[in-house]
Amino acid sequence: MKGWERMNYGYILLIILLVIATIVDIKEKIIPNWLVFVGFIIGSVNAFLNPAMSIASAAMAMVSAGVLLWTISYISKGGLGIGDVKLFACVGLFLGIDKIISAIIYATMISGLVGLLLLLINYSNRKKTMPFAPFILIGVLFTIGRCGL
Repeated sequence: MKGWERMNYGYILLIILLVIATIVDIKEKIIPNWLVFVGFIIGSVNAFLNPAMSIASAAMAMVSAGVLLWTISYISKGGLGIGDVKLFACVGLFLGIDKIISAIIYATMISGLVGLLLLLINYSNRKKTMPFAPFILIGVLFTIGRCGL
């Protein structure tokens, strides 16, 4: 267990998972269920092995992120895909309740700024969709960078 004290290997696995999700989301505009399932398995194991986070914190983060983002998806009539909702719920297992809100805020702010910039330079229009997995990755990187690996 000494390795967990020096570095959270769960974060490394999470980043690998999010890089794969980002590549697939950019290429295919979807986050595959198999990838989310693998993330849930690894995240659950991480919650049990990581002494710096309680299982309750991981579970609350998963449920909170899932419910919050599902509500946004429902209100926006699918503006946020269900794959993104499931992926962010999975991320909650790795980050815990104290960090998941930061990751959501970072991802949302950065995606909003990029979307606004694309609209301003006439690269995009309001009907065009933008993959959200890259912004989830960036939000998680900002969060764990701020909190330390």
